[in-house]
Amino acid sequence: MVVKPCTAAEVAFYESANASHPAFAAYMPTFMGTLTQPSQSAGPPLIGTAAPFVPSTSLATPSAAVIVDDPATSDATPAPLASSSASDLPAEAAAAAGAAPALPTPGIGGDAVHGHKLATDLHIVLSNAAAGFTRPNVLDVKLGARLWDDDTAEEKRARLDKVAAESTSSSLGFRIAGMKVWQGATAAGQPGVDADGYKVYGKMYGRELTKENIVQGFRDFLFVEGANVASELGTAIAIRFRKEVEGIKRVLEAEESRMYGASILFVYEGDGTAARQASETEDTQKMTERQKGVEFVEDDVLGADGQIDDDGDDDGDYDEDGTGAPKICAVKLIDFAHARWVPGEGPDENVLHGVRNVIKTLDELCSRDQERSGEAQQLGEAATREDEALGHDTTDSDPGVTKFPL
Repeated sequence: MVVKPCTAAEVAFYESANASHPAFAAYMPTFMGTLTQPSQSAGPPLIGTAAPFVPSTSLATPSAAVIVDDPATSDATPAPLASSSASDLPAEAAAAAGAAPALPTPGIGGDAVHGHKLATDLHIVLSNAAAGFTRPNVLDVKLGARLWDDDTAEEKRARLDKVAAESTSSSLGFRIAGMKVWQGATAAGQPGVDADGYKVYGKMYGRELTKENIVQGFRDFLFVEGANVASELGTAIAIRFRKEVEGIKRVLEAEESRMYGASILFVYEGDGTAARQASETEDTQKMTERQKGVEFVEDDVLGADGQIDDDGDDDGDYDEDGTGAPKICAVKLIDFAHARWVPGEGPDENVLHGVRNVIKTLDELCSRDQERSGEAQQLGEAATREDEALGHDTTDSDPGVTKFPL
């Protein structure tokens, strides 16, 4: 689980989503309740309040949780383009990446301005989207061209507008806020790679990407040859991501909400060997269920009737608590400190603009990779014809190798 400082408004948004907006809630981390850290205590939070559908005993062992000191969304202090510190990531993304800094001291700092801590005794308890992965790779995509809420101070509005104007937030409605990518078992100690083999791309990496090269950011996330995540596997995961983001788009188009500073969190199994094994396990599970008469429906969480579809294929995003079969990927909406429902005002086009462009970017990435694969196949076929003309043996030297379907 993840424990992070929050506002009462964020808790209220989670509660209302679970109570009245189930299709939306399906794309949120599971809300488990709240914890309160008394102001006089600098230790772990002690007072827990569980959500109605979660037993309070689930909050009795906060030591097992990832506790996040929320650096929020500081947009003033530059970070390295690629570093080895998960603290360079936004709060929930850092939690998913495995960062576990100490709790903030209550009463110190401001509302996430210039990297200051959120001054609050209240902490929200959520499921960890990265649980159940062997080597989770995590990407935080910040949504919206407008990044500030109605009650944001003018100085901060100007600062956030500058961030948007100087990044893809303005042109595409989204930007890469940070990502953590496993580089492989032998990568530890290489420049920019930590002892566990991870490379962290800080917020400045995403800000320097442009509308013309934003696809490269997703390529750096999805194609990691050192981790055995080559072109075919990375594209297969991108296709799964695209399907999930399409589901998010449909949900947001059906809701009347406003979110400022919200993100899409992408997680996938960064160990290519483990991802393939997870795919095989998933296929075996589906086959077993079909033999039992259970049919899998390849559709998004939101059904054609606008209602949540609990019978659909989950595309590997099952077992959110990491207690069962291995996972391949997960996609969640996160960061709801400035989120609310606005009946009668229509869908959130500020956020939807970014979501639609994320879909287009994933489409472009898959299209480019398929073109490369086609060119490589053509070159391979030409080489085979040349070998045959020269009388060389062209028998497959490894007939047991098959393409990875995911």
